[in-house]
Amino acid sequence: MKIVGLVTFGGESGMGQATFTGLTRADAERHLMPEPGTATSIRVRAEDGTSQRQLAERLEAALPEGIEAVTGQEAAEENSENVSGQFLTLFTSLLLVFSGIALLVAVFSIHNTFAIVVAQRTRENALLRALGFPFQRARWSSAPSPCCCRSESGSRCAWPPR
Repeated sequence: MKIVGLVTFGGESGMGQATFTGLTRADAERHLMPEPGTATSIRVRAEDGTSQRQLAERLEAALPEGIEAVTGQEAAEENSENVSGQFLTLFTSLLLVFSGIALLVAVFSIHNTFAIVVAQRTRENALLRALGFPFQRARWSSAPSPCCCRSESGSRCAWPPR
């Protein structure tokens, strides 16, 4: 490709932060199109007083079969739906991954909590057995501890029934 000149925007040297390349039609067909002599889209401007819908209807009659004319509004909505759909798909996937990780962490946390509780209860039961409590009494004295009322010393318990 050979650079042959500079393009300005109405006297300005640039269009903000955007960059662009100006090509001749032949170069654009050769470098940007799937096949030479084809185009992916054509943009048409209507004369004053002609609506987008009227222009699209007039173009439909002149276009070959399989090619459609859409208004600028329809094209913008279609592009917006495509971008939104892709974003929502990506966002949903990310949420599923994070929810899976959160579920895994929760499962390990719950497992470790119960393992600690069981270890403490085993120690309590061993201590009670060492003090001479019968096996059944020692087992039932600590099993329903969240549900029973105990004094500070643990001498009275509402479970098991006597």
